[in-house]
Amino acid sequence: MAHGIPSQGKVTITVDEYSSNPTQAFTHYNINQSRFQPPHVHMVDPIPYDTPKPAGHTRFVCVSDTHSRTDGIQMPYGDILLHTGDFTELGLPSEVKKFNDWLGNLPYEYKIVIAGNHELTFDKEFMADLVKQDYYRFPSVSKLKPEDFDNVQSLLTNSIYLQDSEVTVKGFRIYGAPWTPWFNGWGFNLPRGQSLLDKWNLIPEGIDILMTHGPPLGFRDWVPKELQRVGCVELLNTVQRRVRPKLHVFGGIHEVSVPRCPHRLWDHDRWLHHLHQRLHLHSQLPAHQPSHHLRPSHPSRILKHYWGRSINCHFLITKLTFMFISKQGLGGILGELWEGGGCFGVGFGIFCFLFFGFFLICKLLVQKKQEEKLEVVLFGNAAFILN
Repeated sequence: MAHGIPSQGKVTITVDEYSSNPTQAFTHYNINQSRFQPPHVHMVDPIPYDTPKPAGHTRFVCVSDTHSRTDGIQMPYGDILLHTGDFTELGLPSEVKKFNDWLGNLPYEYKIVIAGNHELTFDKEFMADLVKQDYYRFPSVSKLKPEDFDNVQSLLTNSIYLQDSEVTVKGFRIYGAPWTPWFNGWGFNLPRGQSLLDKWNLIPEGIDILMTHGPPLGFRDWVPKELQRVGCVELLNTVQRRVRPKLHVFGGIHEVSVPRCPHRLWDHDRWLHHLHQRLHLHSQLPAHQPSHHLRPSHPSRILKHYWGRSINCHFLITKLTFMFISKQGLGGILGELWEGGGCFGVGFGIFCFLFFGFFLICKLLVQKKQEEKLEVVLFGNAAFILN
């Protein structure tokens, strides 16, 4: 039987001083403790899609955020399927039934599923608050009667559903939790800090595989549009300092996985191609050799283009310049420049505007190139941390 990596004595996790600011937390811990590099994380290569499974190993296929778009997906061979949430758009019973039918047609011996923030009906407290509101943000969900979703988990007859609970299959202890930091008031959202830490404290030590919907700080959590990280600091501390599982599987942040389409909010064909590419990167664990490590794709092998990083700074300055101009008015800006420096002042102002505009265009070109690289490197919307 495989076991998680043991911790050194009893470890108690408390709310991190940077809990409310994950971007600042990442900068601090990356510089001072290198917590996003070895030896805290084992950087290993993914196994190719057609690699034969070694004797005595259990192969896991990991996927996340399918959002009711499973038609046409060709799944790779494996023993156990792990789905880390957002398998529907809103958690409607009809969506859950469709997902369950899809699971029923898959050949895996075990299929283990957790909910994500889109499985609204799985979050009882969320639903209780939703039906009390005068303004319904989710009309199709608000129209449901309580008896339609009271036991919606029971519709998942073709899988093992985990919610703050664990199961042991083929000798591996697997724990699943759906919680994520608050984001626009979706399901299973909790405030950063103690509320989330209370959920992570429920994870027992000795777990081999941890499934969460959202990422820990520093892993697949960078949102380029907002120039910030959104991973959970308490989850990172829990994984690295207390639980230390062999494998941490998660999804949740679309901006770092599925490439955006400039013309449509969701390009279904492109998304399917992207997911097919990611499913080539699945993993396997030795069934009776705890000293072996899993071979998943690593989440942080890309976006290390230093020129791109410098462009980020210029992009930020350009963004602030546009904000300033929109606030003062172009005429007012030119007037102040004329008063301060005459023709030279106006010319210098125009030069600066064009200069930063040039870097903005470069930023967009670099971002497009990076998105193309995402299609080759990343594993769908499921990622891993090894300890």
